[in-house]
Amino acid sequence: MNANKYVSKSEHILLVLVAFVLFTFISSVLILDVINSYNYAVLEGQRNLMSHANGEPIIRFSGGSGQMMPGFHILSLFVFVALFRSKRFIVSLFFTIFYSTILIYEIGLRYDYGLLGGEVYLPKLDFIQKLYRGADPFDYIIALFLLILLLWHSSIFIRVFHKFVHRKNKLV
Repeated sequence: MNANKYVSKSEHILLVLVAFVLFTFISSVLILDVINSYNYAVLEGQRNLMSHANGEPIIRFSGGSGQMMPGFHILSLFVFVALFRSKRFIVSLFFTIFYSTILIYEIGLRYDYGLLGGEVYLPKLDFIQKLYRGADPFDYIIALFLLILLLWHSSIFIRVFHKFVHRKNKLV
């Protein structure tokens, strides 16, 4: 891990630590999601076997559960690696902005896919209200970490820009 003239080594370590905490939190939630999906599938299979043994019909509903597997959260690994290996922080800023955009879009889609055909009777919602209704606590925690990373990146780039302008003014 190398420091440069804009970011001290301790700040760089702290930034990498925040990205690592984000990655480990997401990894643990993904593992728990896989475990819960497996347990649900086993429970559903046992219910089907019991219904079949009793001679009862198996009733199934079309559609999914309304939850999307958050596999795109692997982008947190790319943010962590980009922060760990970089000196200029532009790549990690790009990954953080891309990850934030995808997160917002996915939450909006989750709300739209969760509707079961009664959209005509629902009031028209703007995008912010869809995000509020579609988000869960996991999304709020991820958004908080991403906001911290984005603000941190912006402060670094404001410092870089300020020193660049100051240096250019000295030359003139």
